Amino acid sequence: MRSSSKLHYTTCLLQLINKTNVAQLVNHGVPAELMQKVKEDTAEFFKLPLAEKQAVSQSPNGLEGYGQVFVASEEQKLDWADMLTFFTQPEANRNMRFWPANPPTFR
Repeated sequence: MRSSSKLHYTTCLLQLINKTNVAQLVNHGVPAELMQKVKEDTAEFFKLPLAEKQAVSQSPNGLEGYGQVFVASEEQKLDWADMLTFFTQPEANRNMRFWPANPPTFR
């Protein structure tokens, strides 16, 4: 594929993602077993007692860690969700303080 074609394709893809807020990455080379283990570990983390999840809480105004996200609007009920966010790449940006110790295989 020529460079201009790649640029056009990338631009169209980014516009679609920005418009729909949806993306699915396939054929990325990550083994299915690893992805399944990440899903299982994440589900186990959210089953932990609140105090244990709060051990990796977000800092004030921070993006990483355990916290809650909600959307408040005059037109809808409060939509509340727990979340766990941390950076994985580049490796130099990883802050292990936000990576749960439980389940032990999470790290």
